[in-house]
Amino acid sequence: MKEHIIFDKIEMYKSEVEKKPLSLLTNILFLTYLSLGKQYEELLTHTEQFLMSSMYTSTLAEDFNLLGNLALRKTDTAKTILINIKSLDPEDSHIRLLMSTIKQEEYLELAYIFSPQTERKKISEILKKAPKISQSYEFYRIPDVIGIKDHLSDKIKIAIEKDPTNPTLKVSLAEALLKLGQIDEAEKELNNILLIYPNYPRALYLYAKIKSDYRGEERESISYLKKIFNLNPISQYLRGAEVMFLNEKEDILENELREVFQTNNPFIGFFKENFKQTPKKDIEKKEKELPIKKTEELPKIERTDSPLEKGFDSLDKKKYTDAIEQFLKELEKK
Repeated sequence: MKEHIIFDKIEMYKSEVEKKPLSLLTNILFLTYLSLGKQYEELLTHTEQFLMSSMYTSTLAEDFNLLGNLALRKTDTAKTILINIKSLDPEDSHIRLLMSTIKQEEYLELAYIFSPQTERKKISEILKKAPKISQSYEFYRIPDVIGIKDHLSDKIKIAIEKDPTNPTLKVSLAEALLKLGQIDEAEKELNNILLIYPNYPRALYLYAKIKSDYRGEERESISYLKKIFNLNPISQYLRGAEVMFLNEKEDILENELREVFQTNNPFIGFFKENFKQTPKKDIEKKEKELPIKKTEELPKIERTDSPLEKGFDSLDKKKYTDAIEQFLKELEKK
């Protein structure tokens, strides 16, 4: 997006938020353009104001809060914000993507795993490869079609036994049970998860699905989808006709926000600009430059070629007659 367009959008939404200080979409769009325009001081100021005055919990606004703090090198504050967002949405991909610019090994894999498919593709393009996914997260994305023979729910239960505090695995278990038609068991698992993580988007989405598809409780289902919308209006769990009714009054703003994220995702942009990859040649160079630790040299033993030494050499070569002759010569010397 061209710089002058970003500047115009910032001025426009600055005026709009003054008129509608509590409007979720207006504020999120303002934060988006501030981020794209790299106006990080104003981004932080407005994010804090919005989060303090907002009627809603907004993980997306918190994501921008993290971005601004990282951009201004306020890493201690960023760590606190990170913990807060993870307590709201354990699968937030934006926070991992942002943090991977300073701690690649710890966050990059999860940023890739939790990202929607379109963002995964962009991350792969930037890295020129897809990050390797460890076995501990192989159950994150449940296939659309699974059979009883796969025993997927049993496999996830075993994984949970090894990692009992991992909320992602527990939601994956509920999703697997739902796909296997074990509705009551899935609902029970989701109830337990939402007691601890009441703002967990994937859990809310699955719960809404149970309420609408299996319980006939459409109104309650909508309330869960609305909660996801307030947390993040562009959540990957708000796709298609099922959410057209959520925000009819501001659908123009919603469309603009989605379009900006599809073409100029501010979190992907920050990642692309700040992610440092160490070229292979540099790694090899650093390895060569590492000081080689000298081992203590053993004192050299001068060879005398005495009959005794020759005798032992013969023993090693299994020449026993020669060995005896050499030992006798050694005895004769004495």
